[in-house]
Amino acid sequence: MKSQRSGFQGELGAFSQEATHQLLGPKTKVVPYPTFESVFAALRAGKIDSAVIPMENTLAGSVHENYDIYCISTFALPRKPMCVSCII
Repeated sequence: MKSQRSGFQGELGAFSQEATHQLLGPKTKVVPYPTFESVFAALRAGKIDSAVIPMENTLAGSVHENYDIYCISTFALPRKPMCVSCII
């Protein structure tokens, strides 16, 4: 059985990597990307199976860039968005 590959923006060891494992399980293969747009591009291209993207930040509030990218995409949310991250 192929393990799920999930992308996130940031470096290995970042909070988003931890959030990915908390949401999708420790066996999920995490794939870091330098920008949010590159995560969405990889998802569109089928290079990853899912993405964990922050829509809100406790310090800065809404992550408008991600709302903008999501609004013009054709991705569906398989779960109700969560406080920390949502799975796209």
